[in-house]
Amino acid sequence: MDKDTPTAKRKPGGQPGARKTHCIHGHPRTPENIRPGGGCRECCNAQRRAKRAANRPDRSVRPCGHANTPENTYYRSNGSVKGCRPCALERERQRRGATAVTEGRAIQRPNPEWFPCGHPRTEENTRRTKNNCKTCHRESQRERYQQDPEASRRAASQWQKANRKRATDRQRNWRHNNLEHYRAYARKIYLARASGKYDPETLEYLTIIAADPCAYCGGEARSTDHIDPVKTGGPNHWTNYTPACAPCNRAKSATSLLAFLLNRR
Repeated sequence: MDKDTPTAKRKPGGQPGARKTHCIHGHPRTPENIRPGGGCRECCNAQRRAKRAANRPDRSVRPCGHANTPENTYYRSNGSVKGCRPCALERERQRRGATAVTEGRAIQRPNPEWFPCGHPRTEENTRRTKNNCKTCHRESQRERYQQDPEASRRAASQWQKANRKRATDRQRNWRHNNLEHYRAYARKIYLARASGKYDPETLEYLTIIAADPCAYCGGEARSTDHIDPVKTGGPNHWTNYTPACAPCNRAKSATSLLAFLLNRR
């Protein structure tokens, strides 16, 4: 075959022996499209893309075997993808041992309904200053108090002195939201300050008067009252107890017996 009459390499639509301005696939032979070795740059790139596509794994399935869906994606705090959600949940289950981990507890970002500790992320359980779990904070405070009670009391006293208005507002709000607990706590403090203890005679007397009517109004008595109030120094002795109904007991409160009877007239 004559060298001047090539049959394989010719310009599309051209004549044999014409100057080649395009490659066999029709790409122009410009300086920008010619590789250092003389081949077509676009043809080389197309071959590389085809080779990568043939060797590319299936993106619909993760290497771990779970489906590559938005529901199975674990996101970081800045929104970037971190990994597989089911795998992260499994690691969390192994870390906690026998503790059950639900779908929403281990991963927070897509569904922020739970803290990483497992407690629900509600308004009542979220600290306003730090935006973390209030239950875990209370548990850590109890542990710290048990380790060193004196240091905890000293720190609390210093904080109250430095933030007196804030401490007063906090106490007022707690009393308003936990009225029954506050009354029980105040009752416990009053009884602890009273002189005397519950001796066998006092306990026997309380058992005897449990079925008696109210000493003030004659109604059904479901509680006992200190005749001489504990707040004014009344003792926890059987001579200072009398049956009383709940309304009369609350009405008498810390007033003396004579003042209470005069006010009822």
